[in-house]
Amino acid sequence: MWRDSSPPSGHVWTVDVDQDLVNGAEENLAAAGTSNVTVVLADGAAGLPDHAPFDRIQFTVGAGDVPVKVLGQLAPGGRLVIPMRIRGSVSRSFAFERDGDTWKTVWPT
Repeated sequence: MWRDSSPPSGHVWTVDVDQDLVNGAEENLAAAGTSNVTVVLADGAAGLPDHAPFDRIQFTVGAGDVPVKVLGQLAPGGRLVIPMRIRGSVSRSFAFERDGDTWKTVWPT
């Protein structure tokens, strides 16, 4: 396995509504020596407008619909990946990218 030893570039924001998960994430990231990730206690469906725009937004929980507030926080050429419930408990991950004034689904890469 090849590992790049150069310092990471960019910044990752992770959001959760559960204080215990936020605390655990902060502890684990600190123990790993990670300095380019910030953990925020908030509702991910609202995104983080104060830190937008984002190149990528990845949801890790299922949604019944695309959170429109989050789409507006993507940078030009940005991509939203979100698992969506499509029939009862069946879910699939979809990736969305801007196509002019509309959004289109693309295969996650």
